[in-house]
Amino acid sequence: MSLRQVFSDFNELIINNSNSKFFPSSNLKVNEKLKYEVLLKEKGWFNGEIVYCRDYSVKGNTLLLECSKVDFFDHFLSSLNQISGTKLLAVNAVITSGNSVILIKRDKKVYDYPDFFDFPAGIIPHGNKLIDRLLNRIKEDTKLPKEHIVVQKPFFAVVLGHSFNLFYNVKCLLSEQELREFFDKNFQEEKPLILKFSEIKKFI
Repeated sequence: MSLRQVFSDFNELIINNSNSKFFPSSNLKVNEKLKYEVLLKEKGWFNGEIVYCRDYSVKGNTLLLECSKVDFFDHFLSSLNQISGTKLLAVNAVITSGNSVILIKRDKKVYDYPDFFDFPAGIIPHGNKLIDRLLNRIKEDTKLPKEHIVVQKPFFAVVLGHSFNLFYNVKCLLSEQELREFFDKNFQEEKPLILKFSEIKKFI
């Protein structure tokens, strides 16, 4: 598989989950592994089992994902040296209000693209439902309650580096002005950005 693939011609998603576990290899020495283990703990990264896509394809109008589980730390170590081809499954929320979209600034401590602007997103702990993880990230990143949003089907997917990203269209029921007031009230700093579609390329 290439480092970047785009899937947009699908209207149905089927995920076949397996309880099998993948153990990616790493050529790091023991002392190097210990160093990264300390770093992982210091940053507070999740170190449990997460979902990864071992295979993916489009058949007709259906996007088919074959998924298993892997320990995040094992995946992280193998990805440092580009050894493993594992693609972590991630959900992304494209939250729109009228002609505007919401972006958030990623935390400095996240393992991938720290301090970048992005859509609310997250990898999937094994056993979690995709929609629950998506709603969790929306709540954590924007503080928007479920009654203010309508989640629609995923409409877009991108394989980039070590992740398989599903993008969900999320309609916000608040107007742009109401959104600004909501963020002003609920955030002291690093408020989510409300951008016109034409402005997105400036930030991501």
